[in-house]
This record gives sequence, structure tokens and C-alpha cells, in this order.
Amino acid sequence: ERYWVDKNQVFFFILYGNDCLIKNADPLTFISLKHFWAKDKNYVYSAYDKLKDVDPETFIPIDKDWGKTNDSYFYLNLKVEGLDYKAAQILNPYYIKDQNSVFFQNKLVLNANPKTFKADKFSGFGHDDKNMFYNEKNEGPITEQYRKSHKVK
Repeated sequence: ERYWVDKNQVFFFILYGNDCLIKNADPLTFISLKHFWAKDKNYVYSAYDKLKDVDPETFIPIDKDWGKTNDSYFYLNLKVEGLDYKAAQILNPYYIKDQNSVFFQNKLVLNANPKTFKADKFSGFGHDDKNMFYNEKNEGPITEQYRKSHKVK
């Protein structure tokens, strides 16, 4: 369990550190969802961070990094602005895309082709039909070394 509650307060457990008090969390309605997600009657939490303007009744944790409501996706406590909710596809722990754009966490990946974009399974590397990307940064045309190390045809 990542969270612990006493009658007046809620804490996020930090391994090898000081537990973090979650300010203004309601201990009577607080529930741990899964991974690092939790909610109370007023807020949704990613670890000890409060998500802004999120209805706890509509929030669904997807995995340890991603969650969603009826109209938005979140990377931890960061809302992905400009993403087409209905067309969204989570690619790995860091990348999400729709038919028009690719995002690294909540940052737009400029000049990435969402139709051909592929993300490494567990890292911040990705590529489309022309360029390679690290996090949200375009690293230029795909190199031979990148093709070999990332098994790009």
C-alpha cells in the first residue's frame, strides 16, 4: 500500500524517505485506487500531487503512469492538452498519440508523424517514417546506428 490514513490526515509512503503529508486530503473518503493513484470526495491524486479540475467520480487509473476522465488523459498529474480523447492511443509509459499528434508525457512532439510513429517499449526513444525522437525532441533523420539498435526496417 502506497498510502496510509489516520483519523485526521493522509500520507503517501516514500520508501527510504519521509512520508509525505497530502494536504487537504479527506481521510474519511480517501481511497487508494491502483499503483500511485488515489482519490477522495474532492480530488484525484497521483502519488502526493493533486490533479487540477478533475472529477473523482469519473477518473479511471489506466496504469502507473496514465489515467483518464470522460474527456481527458493524464500523465501522472499532468493533463495532456490538445489530444483527441476518442482517438487516443497510449504507446508506452511515456508516449501517447491521436490521429494528428504525438505527445511525450504532456508535451507535443513537434514534426512527429502520428500515422507512422512507434515508441520503444519502455524508453523515451521513438521514431516515425523519417526521424528519430528522444523524449519530445526531434533528433533528426533516422541513422543507421539507430536502425540497428532499435530494429527499424
